[in-house]
Amino acid sequence: MVLGKVAQLVADIRAGGPERPEARQGGGNAGSAGGAGVGPTTAGEFKVCGVFACDILCVLCTTLVAHVSLYTYNPYNPQKQAAEAAKPVTIVSPPKPTTSSSRTNIRIDESFRTSPQELYACFTDLSRIIAYTQAPAVVEPTVGGTLSLYSGAVQCTYTALEPSTRIELDWRFNTWPEGWTSKVVMELEARDAGETVLHITQTGIPEQDKYGNEDVLNNVQLGWRQQILFRIKAVFGYGV
Repeated sequence: MVLGKVAQLVADIRAGGPERPEARQGGGNAGSAGGAGVGPTTAGEFKVCGVFACDILCVLCTTLVAHVSLYTYNPYNPQKQAAEAAKPVTIVSPPKPTTSSSRTNIRIDESFRTSPQELYACFTDLSRIIAYTQAPAVVEPTVGGTLSLYSGAVQCTYTALEPSTRIELDWRFNTWPEGWTSKVVMELEARDAGETVLHITQTGIPEQDKYGNEDVLNNVQLGWRQQILFRIKAVFGYGV
Protein backbone atom coordinates (compact mmCIF):
# COMPACT_ATOMS: atom_id res chain seq x y z
CA MET A 1 0.00 0.00 0.00
CA VAL A 2 2.76 2.45 0.92
CA LEU A 3 4.69 1.70 -2.24
CA GLY A 4 1.54 2.23 -4.29
CA LYS A 5 0.93 5.70 -2.86
CA VAL A 6 4.56 6.70 -3.33
CA ALA A 7 4.42 5.57 -6.95
CA GLN A 8 1.21 7.59 -7.51
CA LEU A 9 2.83 10.71 -6.03
CA VAL A 10 5.86 10.32 -8.27
CA ALA A 11 3.59 9.97 -11.30
CA ASP A 12 1.68 13.14 -10.35
CA ILE A 13 4.90 15.10 -9.98
CA ARG A 14 6.20 13.89 -13.34
CA ALA A 15 2.90 15.00 -14.94
CA GLY A 16 3.22 18.53 -13.59
CA GLY A 17 1.86 18.04 -10.14
CA PRO A 18 -1.66 17.71 -8.81
CA GLU A 19 -4.01 20.53 -9.54
CA ARG A 20 -3.92 23.29 -6.83
CA PRO A 21 -7.13 24.78 -5.40
CA GLU A 22 -5.96 28.33 -6.24
CA ALA A 23 -5.70 27.41 -9.91
CA ARG A 24 -9.32 26.29 -9.88
CA GLN A 25 -10.41 29.62 -8.26
CA GLY A 26 -8.44 31.86 -10.59
CA GLY A 27 -5.25 33.89 -10.24
CA GLY A 28 -6.94 37.12 -8.90
CA ASN A 29 -8.24 35.48 -5.79
CA ALA A 30 -4.81 34.19 -4.98
CA GLY A 31 -3.20 37.59 -5.37
CA SER A 32 -5.63 39.33 -3.00
CA ALA A 33 -5.82 36.64 -0.37
CA GLY A 34 -4.79 38.20 2.93
CA GLY A 35 -2.72 40.84 1.12
CA ALA A 36 0.29 38.64 1.49
CA GLY A 37 1.43 39.26 -2.02
CA VAL A 38 2.04 35.65 -2.75
CA GLY A 39 0.82 34.73 -6.19
CA PRO A 40 0.13 31.30 -7.65
CA THR A 41 3.11 29.21 -8.55
CA THR A 42 3.78 29.14 -12.25
CA ALA A 43 3.88 25.89 -14.18
CA GLY A 44 7.61 26.33 -14.81
CA GLU A 45 8.38 26.87 -11.15
CA PHE A 46 6.34 23.86 -10.17
CA LYS A 47 8.02 21.61 -12.74
CA VAL A 48 11.52 22.65 -11.61
CA CYS A 49 10.66 21.95 -7.99
CA GLY A 50 8.97 18.77 -9.12
CA VAL A 51 12.16 17.46 -10.66
CA PHE A 52 14.00 17.70 -7.33
CA ALA A 53 11.04 16.34 -5.43
CA CYS A 54 10.80 13.43 -7.87
CA ASP A 55 14.48 12.58 -7.43
CA ILE A 56 14.17 12.65 -3.66
CA LEU A 57 11.09 10.46 -3.73
CA CYS A 58 12.78 8.01 -6.09
CA VAL A 59 15.71 7.69 -3.68
CA LEU A 60 13.33 7.17 -0.75
CA CYS A 61 11.33 4.61 -2.71
CA THR A 62 14.44 2.69 -3.71
CA THR A 63 15.71 2.67 -0.13
CA LEU A 64 12.34 1.47 1.14
CA VAL A 65 12.22 -1.35 -1.40
CA ALA A 66 15.76 -2.37 -0.51
CA HIS A 67 14.92 -2.54 3.19
CA VAL A 68 11.76 -4.56 2.54
CA SER A 69 13.66 -6.97 0.29
CA LEU A 70 16.44 -7.35 2.83
CA TYR A 71 13.96 -8.10 5.60
CA THR A 72 12.05 -10.56 3.46
CA TYR A 73 14.98 -12.52 2.03
CA ASN A 74 17.57 -12.13 4.76
CA PRO A 75 18.57 -15.69 5.68
CA TYR A 76 19.34 -14.49 9.19
CA ASN A 77 15.89 -13.02 9.71
CA PRO A 78 15.02 -14.01 13.34
CA GLN A 79 11.34 -14.48 12.57
CA LYS A 80 12.11 -16.62 9.54
CA GLN A 81 14.58 -18.71 11.56
CA ALA A 82 11.98 -19.19 14.30
CA ALA A 83 9.41 -20.34 11.72
CA GLU A 84 11.89 -22.78 10.17
CA ALA A 85 12.81 -24.12 13.59
CA ALA A 86 9.14 -24.74 14.37
CA LYS A 87 8.73 -27.03 11.35
CA PRO A 88 8.68 -30.75 12.13
CA VAL A 89 12.00 -32.46 11.46
CA THR A 90 12.14 -35.96 10.04
CA ILE A 91 15.16 -37.84 11.34
CA VAL A 92 16.38 -40.54 8.97
CA SER A 93 18.59 -43.09 10.64
CA PRO A 94 21.70 -44.14 8.69
CA PRO A 95 21.54 -47.58 7.25
CA LYS A 96 22.80 -50.14 9.56
CA PRO A 97 25.60 -52.21 8.42
CA THR A 98 24.37 -55.47 6.91
CA THR A 99 25.27 -58.74 8.72
CA SER A 100 24.16 -61.99 7.19
CA SER A 101 21.53 -63.87 9.15
CA SER A 102 21.10 -66.59 6.54
CA ARG A 103 21.62 -70.15 7.63
CA THR A 104 23.05 -72.95 5.54
CA ASN A 105 23.02 -76.70 5.89
CA ILE A 106 25.27 -79.63 5.03
CA ARG A 107 24.80 -83.37 4.60
CA ILE A 108 27.63 -85.89 4.86
CA ASP A 109 27.36 -89.65 4.37
CA GLU A 110 30.50 -91.62 5.28
CA SER A 111 31.13 -95.37 5.44
CA PHE A 112 33.26 -97.03 8.14
CA ARG A 113 34.41 -100.65 8.43
CA THR A 114 33.23 -101.13 11.99
CA SER A 115 30.09 -101.73 14.01
CA PRO A 116 27.63 -99.02 15.02
CA GLN A 117 28.61 -99.57 18.66
CA GLU A 118 32.30 -98.86 17.98
CA LEU A 119 31.53 -95.81 15.88
CA TYR A 120 29.09 -94.47 18.47
CA ALA A 121 31.87 -94.60 21.07
CA CYS A 122 34.02 -92.34 18.89
CA PHE A 123 31.64 -89.47 19.79
CA THR A 124 30.88 -90.35 23.40
CA ASP A 125 34.06 -91.85 24.89
CA LEU A 126 36.71 -89.43 26.15
CA SER A 127 39.71 -91.69 25.57
CA ARG A 128 38.72 -92.37 21.97
CA ILE A 129 38.09 -88.71 21.24
CA ILE A 130 41.46 -87.66 22.65
CA ALA A 131 43.12 -90.48 20.66
CA TYR A 132 42.00 -89.20 17.26
CA THR A 133 41.98 -85.44 17.96
CA GLN A 134 45.27 -85.42 19.88
CA ALA A 135 43.93 -82.41 21.79
CA PRO A 136 42.22 -81.67 25.11
CA ALA A 137 38.51 -82.51 25.20
CA VAL A 138 35.52 -82.51 27.54
CA VAL A 139 32.99 -85.34 27.15
CA GLU A 140 29.79 -85.63 29.22
CA PRO A 141 27.62 -88.12 27.26
CA THR A 142 24.26 -87.30 28.81
CA VAL A 143 21.42 -85.10 27.60
CA GLY A 144 22.48 -81.55 28.47
CA GLY A 145 26.11 -82.61 28.87
CA THR A 146 29.09 -80.91 27.22
CA LEU A 147 31.17 -82.05 24.29
CA SER A 148 34.20 -79.83 23.72
CA LEU A 149 36.78 -80.65 21.05
CA TYR A 150 40.18 -79.22 20.18
CA SER A 151 40.61 -77.19 23.36
CA GLY A 152 37.20 -75.53 22.99
CA ALA A 153 37.40 -74.71 19.28
CA VAL A 154 34.27 -76.85 18.89
CA GLN A 155 31.66 -76.34 21.60
CA CYS A 156 28.67 -78.70 21.79
CA THR A 157 25.83 -79.82 24.02
CA TYR A 158 24.29 -83.27 23.80
CA THR A 159 20.54 -82.89 23.17
CA ALA A 160 19.60 -86.51 22.39
CA LEU A 161 21.37 -89.86 22.71
CA GLU A 162 20.22 -93.23 21.39
CA PRO A 163 23.07 -95.70 21.92
CA SER A 164 24.56 -97.09 18.69
CA THR A 165 21.78 -95.39 16.68
CA ARG A 166 21.55 -91.62 16.97
CA ILE A 167 23.33 -88.59 18.48
CA GLU A 168 21.98 -85.02 18.43
CA LEU A 169 24.03 -81.96 19.38
CA ASP A 170 23.86 -78.20 19.61
CA TRP A 171 27.11 -77.41 17.81
CA ARG A 172 29.12 -74.23 17.33
CA PHE A 173 32.65 -73.09 16.58
CA ASN A 174 34.19 -70.45 18.83
CA THR A 175 34.70 -68.21 15.76
CA TRP A 176 30.95 -67.98 15.06
CA PRO A 177 28.87 -64.96 16.08
CA GLU A 178 28.07 -64.92 19.78
CA GLY A 179 25.07 -67.09 20.64
CA TRP A 180 24.94 -68.75 17.21
CA THR A 181 24.41 -72.50 17.42
CA SER A 182 23.74 -75.09 14.72
CA LYS A 183 21.96 -78.42 15.02
CA VAL A 184 23.80 -81.68 14.33
CA VAL A 185 22.09 -85.03 13.87
CA MET A 186 24.22 -88.18 13.47
CA GLU A 187 22.48 -91.39 12.45
CA LEU A 188 24.32 -94.70 12.37
CA GLU A 189 23.11 -97.21 9.78
CA ALA A 190 24.38 -100.81 9.98
CA ARG A 191 25.23 -102.45 6.64
CA ASP A 192 26.26 -106.00 5.74
CA ALA A 193 29.85 -107.23 6.10
CA GLY A 194 30.57 -105.14 9.19
CA GLU A 195 30.07 -101.77 7.56
CA THR A 196 28.38 -98.77 9.19
CA VAL A 197 27.27 -95.64 7.33
CA LEU A 198 27.31 -92.43 9.32
CA HIS A 199 24.73 -89.88 8.12
CA ILE A 200 25.50 -86.37 9.38
CA THR A 201 23.06 -83.49 8.92
CA GLN A 202 24.04 -80.07 10.21
CA THR A 203 21.58 -77.17 9.93
CA GLY A 204 21.73 -73.52 10.90
CA ILE A 205 25.34 -72.83 9.91
CA PRO A 206 26.01 -69.08 9.61
CA GLU A 207 27.25 -67.70 6.29
CA GLN A 208 29.76 -65.46 8.09
CA ASP A 209 31.82 -65.86 11.23
CA LYS A 210 32.14 -63.09 13.81
CA TYR A 211 35.08 -61.62 11.87
CA GLY A 212 33.09 -61.28 8.63
CA ASN A 213 34.69 -64.25 6.84
CA GLU A 214 32.28 -65.94 4.44
CA ASP A 215 33.94 -69.37 4.15
CA VAL A 216 32.17 -70.83 7.18
CA LEU A 217 30.33 -73.56 5.28
CA ASN A 218 33.51 -74.76 3.61
CA ASN A 219 35.38 -74.75 6.93
CA VAL A 220 32.65 -76.82 8.58
CA GLN A 221 32.74 -79.42 5.81
CA LEU A 222 36.54 -79.60 5.87
CA GLY A 223 36.48 -79.82 9.66
CA TRP A 224 34.22 -82.85 9.63
CA ARG A 225 36.12 -84.70 6.92
CA GLN A 226 39.72 -83.85 7.82
CA GLN A 227 39.66 -83.29 11.59
CA ILE A 228 37.12 -85.95 12.63
CA LEU A 229 36.07 -88.57 10.07
CA PHE A 230 39.45 -89.11 8.38
CA ARG A 231 41.21 -89.19 11.76
CA ILE A 232 38.78 -91.82 13.11
CA LYS A 233 39.50 -94.05 10.09
CA ALA A 234 43.26 -93.49 10.31
CA VAL A 235 43.64 -94.02 14.07
CA PHE A 236 41.25 -96.97 14.50
CA GLY A 237 41.65 -98.58 11.08
CA TYR A 238 38.00 -98.10 10.10
CA GLY A 239 38.77 -97.21 6.48
CA VAL A 240 36.68 -98.97 3.86
